[in-house]
Amino acid sequence: MVQWRKRKHLNLVALACACVLPTWSAMADDSFLGQPSSSEREASVHGHDDGLMAWPGITGTWGGARDDLEAHGVTLEAVYTGEFARNFTANNVTGNGQKRTIYHTNTDLTLTIDTEKAGLWTGGTLFIYGLGNSGAAPTTYTGDMQGYSNIEATNQWIIHEAWFEQQFGNVGSLLLGLHDLNSEFYNTDYG
Repeated sequence: MVQWRKRKHLNLVALACACVLPTWSAMADDSFLGQPSSSEREASVHGHDDGLMAWPGITGTWGGARDDLEAHGVTLEAVYTGEFARNFTANNVTGNGQKRTIYHTNTDLTLTIDTEKAGLWTGGTLFIYGLGNSGAAPTTYTGDMQGYSNIEATNQWIIHEAWFEQQFGNVGSLLLGLHDLNSEFYNTDYG
């Protein structure tokens, strides 16, 4: 009986992979760097690819204020991610033998100011990224050593990045502040 359940699960996973892969490969560009983002792939699959990047977002244009801010070099973004998790088998080691459903969240807030569009000087960019996490930790109940979810973190609000970059034409640039080096050096399309 146990072997049948495992085999059934593997068949479902294989079926899901078979359905997803042709959709992605049909949309993918032949070049390594030309791969569409996951949101672009989703938009295309659901027929919403006619101007996804021009969409004003879930809160609209704020009566034109969003467009005015962006015209003056100020961009505000907020992304909220919520996730339900459930362990269907009690883990006596880390979860005290509890079966539990939990909800945890990740909130990203960013502010970007382009100094040229703001009427100050050419080539400057100020970036501030706040990150907030809340909710129970799913790993507590599953006992997974690697980490159950990519949004699981300590309940806190932090400034994840706060930096200023000055471009000097085509010669180079100088960046000062708190910067996530992984965004520059550990970023792959397949990671």
